[in-house]
Amino acid sequence: MSGRRRWWGLAALALVVCGCSDRPPPQAPPAAAEAARVEAPAADAPPAAAPLEFVERVTAGAESAKALPLIIAVHGLGDQPENFVRLFEGLPFPARVVAPRGPIAHGRGRSWFPIRIPVRADDPEMEAGLRASAAKLADLARWLTRRRPTVGRPVITGFSQGGMLSFAVAIAHPDVIAGAVPVAGALPTALWRGPGPTSPVVALHGSDDRVVPYAGAERLVEALVEEGAAARLETFPGVAHRVPPAVRRALYGALAELAPAVP
Repeated sequence: MSGRRRWWGLAALALVVCGCSDRPPPQAPPAAAEAARVEAPAADAPPAAAPLEFVERVTAGAESAKALPLIIAVHGLGDQPENFVRLFEGLPFPARVVAPRGPIAHGRGRSWFPIRIPVRADDPEMEAGLRASAAKLADLARWLTRRRPTVGRPVITGFSQGGMLSFAVAIAHPDVIAGAVPVAGALPTALWRGPGPTSPVVALHGSDDRVVPYAGAERLVEALVEEGAAARLETFPGVAHRVPPAVRRALYGALAELAPAVP
């Protein structure tokens, strides 16, 4: 066989384009696949599989082959990455957005861990699932930075379950990311401390959230600040468990703040 290095195709699902609303977009069926290339580590071995399936997009007219900031966007309970990644279509700066797929089937969508609604402060089953999925997302961040041209370390964000995991990765795997933007997220108290300093956090939360109660996010951010973390909570009065335009604008601003600048 030839000694030349081979390129392998990695299928990524395309998005279905539809209008924006005041909440994360409704479920849409998968469309045609499009290829993203990954370099094989050796001519006689296949490329290492990604730790999680994902959908990948670039924003603001960026070229995929160029080095870009990497944003890992984590969907919520019952959603799909094909839907959630649409939340970032209006991102006003060039970036690579990767939306991973939750490993557990949940209705017509996916889930990241067992969860009870409303979210409770102490839930051992949820805690174990959060730890496992946060570790998978940290592995995905490492995998992507080795295989995609990337500026600096990734930023992680997500809504609901994805917001909870954004907190969890920032605390448990601070060496992997540049920062986190949890939206409508919180954590069990057992996960409030990690192995070292927490990555910078800008949390966004509606005051009327009854699914992931606002008070849980407020206490968590206060605890992080007390531990010396660069963390803050931006509050949206009257907003329930959703992403209206004001939250979306704040999300874009927080990502621009934490993401490394393109040279």
